[in-house]
Amino acid sequence: KSLIFMPMAISFVGAGVIWKFVYAYRPAMAAQTGILNAIRSFFNLDPLPWLIIRPWFNNFCLIIVGVWIWTGFCMVILSASYKGIPRELLEAARVDGATEFKIFWKIILPLMK
Repeated sequence: KSLIFMPMAISFVGAGVIWKFVYAYRPAMAAQTGILNAIRSFFNLDPLPWLIIRPWFNNFCLIIVGVWIWTGFCMVILSASYKGIPRELLEAARVDGATEFKIFWKIILPLMK
């Protein structure tokens, strides 16, 4: 849980710096500091300027960063919601013969809303 929550614990500036190094670009003959371009260089492919090749791709990269940052917060909210479900209710469903799939869809998910 702490690894998932870690992006939420750092500031947005810190996250920006981290992701800057993921998407960093240097010309083909220079050593690549960006993770994505280092992987491309490993496979003998030319590095790409990830954030400026196409406007829609830049937006996609920003969406990935936003999802990465907010995943920890959502995990905390969903975890608290799940822990609020009475265990007796789940046990009663199991005793009545409900499968785990039905318990999730018919009990857990509606109670977490």
